[in-house]
Amino acid sequence: LALKEFDLNVAKLTFEATCTQCHSLKNVERKPPGTADEAKALVARMVDNGLEAEQGELEQVVFYLVKMYASSKP
Repeated sequence: LALKEFDLNVAKLTFEATCTQCHSLKNVERKPPGTADEAKALVARMVDNGLEAEQGELEQVVFYLVKMYASSKP
């Protein structure tokens, strides 16, 4: 699956608003995803844990995590 492209600034705001529903952003910084697959798995796990967000918001969070933390590996 190709990663959808979003405006990085908008994706950052979505990441901050979405992820802080349940935890500090420091949680992500302590153990960031290293690949796009890890970013997708992380977001899927958060949804399983009760995160409520629209599909488009989740895609923006994955995009942000990949751009900010993941290496170029899939």
